[in-house]
Amino acid sequence: MKRLLVVLPPGGMPEVFAEEAVARAKDFGGDILALYVIDSQWSKFSAADWLSTGPSRASFDSYMHDTMLKEAARMADELKQAAELSDIPFSYETAEGDPAEVISEYAISRDIEVVLLSSTHPDLKYIKKRCGREVVII
Repeated sequence: MKRLLVVLPPGGMPEVFAEEAVARAKDFGGDILALYVIDSQWSKFSAADWLSTGPSRASFDSYMHDTMLKEAARMADELKQAAELSDIPFSYETAEGDPAEVISEYAISRDIEVVLLSSTHPDLKYIKKRCGREVVII
């Protein structure tokens, strides 16, 4: 039995991602631990840079944070439904920070053996480099 960490990609899951994650969990005979990481540096790449500091920026940051958490919960629900149909144990967490660092620390601290990533994840190459675990890309 292998422990499978499924990293939920920012911006939404590709259509086959949930099905593939469940199929891999079946192959490994393990459970699915889903993780969504809010990149602590997201704002430096956003269109929000034109916003001034102060109340407008704080309000926008809060809105974006809430929006990301809602999107993560939606993806987690979709993955959970697919896992439940196949009787695969499922758990879900969110974290904030540098995605490669957070995912690596998460995998090590929870004895994860396989990390499943979407080919669309913007930090794919950094996660693969730092993870120290088998990485499967869908």
